[in-house]
Amino acid sequence: MKKTQLWLIFTGAIMILTALVVTGCDEGMNMAGPVVMGPGEEPAETPGEDQKPSSNCEMKQPADDEKQPPDETPGQKPDPTETPKPAPTVAIGTVTSGSDGSITVSGTSTNVQAGETVTVTIGSLTIKTATDKSGAWTATVSANKAKALAAGTVSVKATAGKAVATKSFEHAPPAPSEPTVTIETIDTEEDGSITVSGTSTDVPEGTTITVTVGSVTVTTTTTKNGAWTATIPTAEAASLAAGTTAVRAAAGTAAGTSSFEHAPKEETPEHGIVVSTEEERIMLNIIIEIFGGDDKYLDRKYEAWKSQYGSVFEVGGDNATATAAFRRFVVYEREVEEYFSSAVLDPETPDRLFEEAYGISADYSEWLVFNIYLVERPEDRHLLRRWQTFDIAMEHLLLRIANPEASEEEILELLRESVRAGKVTIAG
Repeated sequence: MKKTQLWLIFTGAIMILTALVVTGCDEGMNMAGPVVMGPGEEPAETPGEDQKPSSNCEMKQPADDEKQPPDETPGQKPDPTETPKPAPTVAIGTVTSGSDGSITVSGTSTNVQAGETVTVTIGSLTIKTATDKSGAWTATVSANKAKALAAGTVSVKATAGKAVATKSFEHAPPAPSEPTVTIETIDTEEDGSITVSGTSTDVPEGTTITVTVGSVTVTTTTTKNGAWTATIPTAEAASLAAGTTAVRAAAGTAAGTSSFEHAPKEETPEHGIVVSTEEERIMLNIIIEIFGGDDKYLDRKYEAWKSQYGSVFEVGGDNATATAAFRRFVVYEREVEEYFSSAVLDPETPDRLFEEAYGISADYSEWLVFNIYLVERPEDRHLLRRWQTFDIAMEHLLLRIANPEASEEEILELLRESVRAGKVTIAG
């Protein structure tokens, strides 16, 4: 063999070995490459597409059980000793009804943080509470809200996140309690008034409380918590006799009673005038208020007006209407006197003042005076002065107030009887 051919064969072998080392292919791999031909040899045919040489150097795909999970760090295997986190739980322990009608539900929970919200549903009522450090929880429905639940089996449900627990119990609402009214304190104030305070239960806010101290009755209303306070004014308190005085407070059929030692406040008679009844005190105070305590009027007017109008006041009764009418009369008398003492006299002023005081026209009043008073008492005709005497108008006003359903003719007949009986006289 020629040296040239040997050299070519040696060189080809070296190239094949080098390719095996570089590619890391297995021994015996068929690999296409340069073909060394001897002199006179034909080149081999190129293999077709389906005759491509196989190679043991192809990249081997890992089997399914060898693939790494997508959520794991490559090369890191899961810790088989790690325990899954347990799910939260909630449980209902006890359901109790209080003597006042309230309902308390208690329970426990696990795998929750302290302060976890627990929603508790009792029938149609829902309230929220929170767990403590140990997972325990308690929820209470007030007695007032529990009134919405009907007697019988009531379902209970507790929810903490996705954890749910259910239970039921037999609900027996307490029998409704009867309203009560209690008198707590009775105090005589510095000004002589009497303050009565107390409490009540099972009555709505704003309920009327009627308080009677001796012969005096006033009303008040309850506050949101059932408390109440009533005051007997100084004037009414002064009319009560000294000694043991009964006190009663009532709201409907509920009532409370008590008593106290009443010591009326001693007062120095004003202007030397001594009053013996509360009605006289009312009249005197009005005259002092309107006329400013001028002795000229107190000495002359008080006795005259007391004899004329004292009978319209009911001793120990409700004298609100009589007091209002008497005040209008005194105000009118003061305005008329001021008018006649003024330098300029307006002829229309007396009529206006009279109509404002009595609510009837001066012409009608004049008709009353001449056609009733003078007919019944002709002997006093010479005493009549138009703007000095309107006692009959005052009596007419009081009769209308006291007999709101009577016709005008009936009022006039009552007025004639008052004149004939001497109840209405001419004031000088």
